[in-house]
Amino acid sequence: MKPGKNKGIILESSLKLFCSKGFGNTSIKEIAASAGVSQGNIYNYFSNKEEIFDELFFKKFPGNFIELFINEISDEKSLDENIETMLDNLTSFADENSCFFKLIILDANEFGGEYLKKYSEPFNKPIEDYFVNSIKLPGLRKDIDSVKFTYFFGWLLYALGLTDIIYMNNEGKSIKSTPEYKILLSILKKGLKE
Repeated sequence: MKPGKNKGIILESSLKLFCSKGFGNTSIKEIAASAGVSQGNIYNYFSNKEEIFDELFFKKFPGNFIELFINEISDEKSLDENIETMLDNLTSFADENSCFFKLIILDANEFGGEYLKKYSEPFNKPIEDYFVNSIKLPGLRKDIDSVKFTYFFGWLLYALGLTDIIYMNNEGKSIKSTPEYKILLSILKKGLKE
């Protein structure tokens, strides 16, 4: 097996185990067995489980997640269209990457939110820049603090992602298909207008 392939298999096995058993309940020995490699092979790539978690949290998902927002936000679109695009992209991402949200929960439970704090800056920056510029547009409320709104919006996206995963697991379909999702979208859009 090629060295780079081993690392990928170790990461995938770790992700599955962390998501099913939790970080604290998963051992290097279990990761090695699941990946079909020796424990020593894992230590060729990672010093400990925390480094594996770090790589999963910061390298596996964030690029894809942030790109959804950077690439899809456009000055040519209306604020309504951009908000709808962000929410739609988030729920699609959650549908396809439920384990990422499980990692966020693991982070909150086992690391006190340390990873999410580091992660939120590159995530929030493009959204904040967009809202700073959007709030200057005619017809939008001027009393909104764009930085605070960005954090609120970020937490709303996080909660929506978790809700979508739960709904998907229970109902077998995305939350986007529900009337409640459409109501939330409408409330958010109307709340930004004067």
